[in-house]
Amino acid sequence: MNIRITIAIVAAVILIFAGGYLYKRWRSHHITAFHDNIMKRAQENDTYRTVVVTGAQSQLVLMALKPGEEIGEEVHQNTDQTFVFVAGKGTALAEDKTYNIDKEDVFFVPAGIKHNIKNTGTLPLKLYTIYAPPTHKDGTVHKTKADEPQE
Repeated sequence: MNIRITIAIVAAVILIFAGGYLYKRWRSHHITAFHDNIMKRAQENDTYRTVVVTGAQSQLVLMALKPGEEIGEEVHQNTDQTFVFVAGKGTALAEDKTYNIDKEDVFFVPAGIKHNIKNTGTLPLKLYTIYAPPTHKDGTVHKTKADEPQE
């Protein structure tokens, strides 16, 4: 077989496979829009963590902490995180300062800051959080904190 034909066939095969991979990757981060009543979804959520939608630059996640449960101290080196609380009571810790949390509160944590959220009430602490950029695999669901992979 002619060397030019061989090179052309190999290049075509590479383009087909690479193009398919790149399209799937692009499509997984390319949504045209998302619309829902996020307050209602968050109030009805009973999972520890459910990734609702993931874009190229941010991610929307629902969370519910049982009474006495906490996320645990963590630091996202390259991710800002915004918490919006929709039900329950708790505390938020950032840089060794504690804030009381109630429904309708917002708590913003810039990248690189050690933080924790704890449910101090008698009912579930329900919230949604926005990571920018995304942190969790799209479609992730952890029914309980025990389902979360240990790092």
